[in-house]
Amino acid sequence: ADALCHCEDAEYDKEPVKAGGEGKIRVTFHGEQGATGHFDRSVRVYSNGAKGAVTLTVQGNIQKRE
Repeated sequence: ADALCHCEDAEYDKEPVKAGGEGKIRVTFHGEQGATGHFDRSVRVYSNGAKGAVTLTVQGNIQKRE
């Protein structure tokens, strides 16, 4: 998995995932200091499966801490 922006980190299981199995991908978004509002970023996931690679979209809303 590759984050498509320097503002994200993608962590994933390093062991191969068997056909029909499951794996986990953890994406952390690092917004600009003091930024608020909606964000929409992508992470590209590569495999040797039929689709080869897929793009996951991560969306969220940054709220100001009180």
